[in-house]
Amino acid sequence: MTSSSSTSPRYYFVDDSSSEIEYQGNWSLTTVTSKNYSAAGLSSFPMYGTVHTYDNDDLRLANLTFTFDGSYIEVRFVQSASNDNMVCTVDGKSLLSAANGCSSTTLGDGKHTLFLGVKPGSFNSRIFDYIRYAPHTNANTTAEQGDSWISIGDDLVKSTKLSAQNAVLSPGGTLDFEFVGTSMSLYMASVNSDSHISTHGFYTIDGGEHVNVTLDNAATRLTSYIYPQTLIQTPLFPYGKHHFHFALDPSPDGGEETMPLRGTIIVQNATILEAIPEAMSSISLSHTSSSSPGLGGIIGGTLAVVFIAVILLYSAILRQRRKSLLARHFVNEEELIHPFFSGRAPRNDNSRRPAEKRSSGSLGAQPYVTTSNSSETQHNMRTPRFRVHQDSGEDVIQPDQAVEIVDLPPTYEGIETRRRFTSPSLAVAEEDTAATTVKNPVVLSWQNGQ
Repeated sequence: MTSSSSTSPRYYFVDDSSSEIEYQGNWSLTTVTSKNYSAAGLSSFPMYGTVHTYDNDDLRLANLTFTFDGSYIEVRFVQSASNDNMVCTVDGKSLLSAANGCSSTTLGDGKHTLFLGVKPGSFNSRIFDYIRYAPHTNANTTAEQGDSWISIGDDLVKSTKLSAQNAVLSPGGTLDFEFVGTSMSLYMASVNSDSHISTHGFYTIDGGEHVNVTLDNAATRLTSYIYPQTLIQTPLFPYGKHHFHFALDPSPDGGEETMPLRGTIIVQNATILEAIPEAMSSISLSHTSSSSPGLGGIIGGTLAVVFIAVILLYSAILRQRRKSLLARHFVNEEELIHPFFSGRAPRNDNSRRPAEKRSSGSLGAQPYVTTSNSSETQHNMRTPRFRVHQDSGEDVIQPDQAVEIVDLPPTYEGIETRRRFTSPSLAVAEEDTAATTVKNPVVLSWQNGQ
């Protein structure tokens, strides 16, 4: 598999984790996260998130070798205060060394072998990050040899509002780049002299969904330059040709200039990295930060609508259940049954004395009183009597069959007042209570002591 863009890239990137690098000595691979990068002696994240360190207690030489086909090579270490002795050669010839690594001059055609050796001399050991080299023109470099490294100022990248002199993309600028591979990264360097006002932007792959990004300047007066950090890492795509589009929001009208982009592109065709930002489905419907709500607002609004709908539905169910319970326990007055009262009321006859129940308590209802407009009607009307049932449980013979009887609800007496009834008789008990008097009732009761 050949790694290339529309034309041959200017450089290839080889991470310290590549199997093409051979390590000898007490080297160890460290995966750097936000929790341990300070403890690892780093002020920023390394490329591809890994570094190689060696045991500085071991006085033996730690070395590595790498074979490549190119005209230039450089080895990048994390800058440190180490005074360890470092030997860096290509094909046995020494290279120029610096605090952050070593680099070659122009090399001839053909394959070359890099050798790097470090002899520990202090506790501030060096940290190895990556190798970058320039291939020969029209060199057929395989995927295992490295990933394409391209500056955003390169001719391979189409751009607007880009400073060609220092490859800086101003706010409101765009980048368009076609690459052959499975994924790509966009790295961003921070310089303290640039604006510290955050800039927003987005990118797409092959015209797909917009993925939002934010540029923040982490440089300070003490750390005036921060090496390129990952701004974008695309997900994995099928190997082939893809189109990358990137756009920065313009600075606000009349406001201060926002942060520019000092960027580097790396195309992967063998390396698999986690996507940054993680969610490829994070959609921005606008090129500006104020034109439309973000995905978080859309999701939040949807959840709020669903939550309100659930509450309303639950309230409706509770209301319906409450009505059902009320319907069970409360009956219409028209539906009530009055079993002990006839439709006719007794005639008001003062010749008979009032009767009341003998035991304690009063009758449960007021008697019906009415007057007739015709004396003949009153004469022909039989006077009804009321029969009050006692709780004895035995039938009592009605003494006067010619009298119409109106049944009233039973009255109840305590057990201590009950006596056995030997012969039926009529008794009228008068009770001075606040209850309404029932006219001419016949009260059937037990006689005490008989």
